[in-house]
Amino acid sequence: MTIIKPSIYAQNARFIMFLLSFILIAGISYIFMYNALVNARYQVSSLKNQIAEAVSSNNGLKGKLFKETDPSKLQTLAARYNLVPDTKPEYLTVHQWVSDSSF
Repeated sequence: MTIIKPSIYAQNARFIMFLLSFILIAGISYIFMYNALVNARYQVSSLKNQIAEAVSSNNGLKGKLFKETDPSKLQTLAARYNLVPDTKPEYLTVHQWVSDSSF
């Protein structure tokens, strides 16, 4: 004698459908997260290359700056234009307040 229990079969079918849909959604989200991770890694490596290029160009500019501001070169330039060193320089000093009320 065969006993058919449709309510148990329906519960099992719902559970299997839920499990399959969960696996499908988890797989799709895993693919999207993996692609985002790969894109982020590529951007990080690209930025590292850009930083390395910027550092090397910065070092070149520093070398040029130090070459141009060499003290012996500056003394030669000052002598050519008859400049004398200032013994007591006043850096950014203002003896009077600059405002409307000072006039």
